[in-house]
Amino acid sequence: MDVYKFKDYRDFLKQLVSKQKASSRPFSYQKFALKLGVSKSYLRLIVEKKSHASLDRIFEIGQFFKLSTYELQFFVFLFLSNTSNRKTSRDFFNSILAGYRVSKTETLLQLQTPQKNRAAYR
Repeated sequence: MDVYKFKDYRDFLKQLVSKQKASSRPFSYQKFALKLGVSKSYLRLIVEKKSHASLDRIFEIGQFFKLSTYELQFFVFLFLSNTSNRKTSRDFFNSILAGYRVSKTETLLQLQTPQKNRAAYR
């Protein structure tokens, strides 16, 4: 799942939960909430965009779903952008997120471009 396409960390979390539920491994909000140390109802409020997680919970969620370091960094900045009260703060975090998206795109282009033709793109 591509975290870089999301604009709200809760939409990404909802997709992670849906994917986990659809996988062969049993998954429930109860088990997930227990692992995070929160109530099932609180977790549902977050996923339904009626509440925000704490920054500490964001790290725990990332670990639970085994996000890579780069994905977790993006997820954290997405959370910070979504929860910032000031426009200047949101703009700052959004500029960081844009950098991650550009970097991700450049990496994908490099992987898709044959080695001998890469010099033409520099």
